[in-house]
Amino acid sequence: MKKLSLLLSASFFLFLTMGCDLSGESANDLIAEAEDAYAASTESATTSGATTTSTDTATSSSSTAGFLWKPVSESNGNLVVLLPSSTQGRTQQVCTISGAFGSESAPMRHETHNGGRPHFYFGKPGGSYGTNITVQAPLTDGSIFSTVVADGSARTEK
Repeated sequence: MKKLSLLLSASFFLFLTMGCDLSGESANDLIAEAEDAYAASTESATTSGATTTSTDTATSSSSTAGFLWKPVSESNGNLVVLLPSSTQGRTQQVCTISGAFGSESAPMRHETHNGGRPHFYFGKPGGSYGTNITVQAPLTDGSIFSTVVADGSARTEK
């Protein structure tokens, strides 16, 4: 928590002294990036109690290594999906999730944070989407990045 506080304070001071506007999306992006960086640093030190079982079905040459299903983002409490860095610059700017709830698509918000992983923010918390959720993102080479998340309420990393 101390690292997050220092990172946010330093970022705020930097933007304040440079005369940058911290309202709207730029502030949300800064906060989301800091939160994700902090979460990534703490995850390497500790492991979550959740056990996640999922089935990977990649129809492209992209590995699922680096995929993250984060059911509750710190920025707005809704689902955020991060694709592997191997898909950076190769997505068609959209990610679709589907399951018993139907389907929902989200535009890519950014792909330069957290090791160059494309980020997609959805409209509800991950638990709202149920179980056995298919995540798909079309890639520019015509293939589709695809994986299945067993439990929408559980953080899933691959």
